[in-house]
Formats: sequence, structure tokens, C-alpha cells
Amino acid sequence: MNDSELGNIADRLFRAFEKHDAKTLRELCAPHARFWSSATKRESDIEELIEALPGMKAAIGKHRYEEVRRMVAPDGFVEQHRVRATRPDGKDVDIEACVVVRVDEDDRIVRLDEYLSY
Repeated sequence: MNDSELGNIADRLFRAFEKHDAKTLRELCAPHARFWSSATKRESDIEELIEALPGMKAAIGKHRYEEVRRMVAPDGFVEQHRVRATRPDGKDVDIEACVVVRVDEDDRIVRLDEYLSY
């Protein structure tokens, strides 16, 4: 897979998270994909990740990714960015994140590790 194709996967992934788009997340991820976040300190599967989307939306509202820095590797990518939003209670959200993603030979995400700094 070339850099452009991996960049497209990354763009689609983060747009899907911004829109809480479960359909696109399922398309991008292998059925056996695993996800880990420093926020929960546990691993989950794609269905658990999708089930968590409404809670994420309720907690931080409409969010966006800014100050994006991405490095593409032969089997995935690493992206650093800031997650910014205004929560439903009016408080601002500003979280630094680093996301490490691996894809398989079918160009589907098989692993995502998210490291957050509040």
C-alpha cells in the first residue's frame, strides 16, 4: 500500500470519528480489529468501539482534529493531533492525542492504539 492510500484511510477514519459514523468505521476495520485507549486502559473490538460513540458524543459534543501530524509506515500510520470541542456544558476540550494504526494486506485496520494527554 502506498502513502496516498494509507493517508486516505487515515482521513476517512478520523472523519468517521468526527461524524460518529459507525458504517464507515465498520468498512475501514477488519472484523477482528482490536482497539486500545489510554483513557480506558483496556482493549475492545469494533462493536464495543461503535457502542461507545454515543457516549463520546454526549461527553465532548461535536469535536474536530487540529494540528495534525502524520507519519505513514509500510503497514499503517501514526498520527498526532489535538482534539478540540466545546462540551454540551460549555467547557472547552483540548486533548493531545497520538494514534498508532496498523492495517492488513486487505487495507483494513486491524489495530488502533490511542494515547491521550489531558
